[in-house]
Amino acid sequence: MNEILNAFTNSTVWAGVILTFSLQYGLNHLPTALKALVRGSRLREIRKIKATRYNQDAVTFQSMKAHAYFLVFMGTCALFLVLFTIGPFKVLLDLPKLYLLIVCSPVFITEVLWINQSSYAQELIKYRGKLRITNKVRL
Repeated sequence: MNEILNAFTNSTVWAGVILTFSLQYGLNHLPTALKALVRGSRLREIRKIKATRYNQDAVTFQSMKAHAYFLVFMGTCALFLVLFTIGPFKVLLDLPKLYLLIVCSPVFITEVLWINQSSYAQELIKYRGKLRITNKVRL
């Protein structure tokens, strides 16, 4: 019981409680400008997708681009694996983790590029599938 009373009088506990409720309130009530920014970026992406979906060659190109980024990502992973196992980067394993993350940043950058392009290609293919095959005949 004493520990519970000590926790209520401890300032760090109260700071944690206040921080938790303020974060919850802040996340639940994001400013409308931020919401509008997110909606605007999504709208631009959808407009770009809808403009591109009519051209089958462009859809194929975006899909091939996603596959190429995947191959680049796998190539950088394999290169860094070789460099860390038998190459000159072996000494970096003894250094702090921050240096290791900085050295491995090309792997993370290529992964982000691949994931972004892959999700864009998937959305484009999904919207391409919604197109009608034949035109509506007008009398």
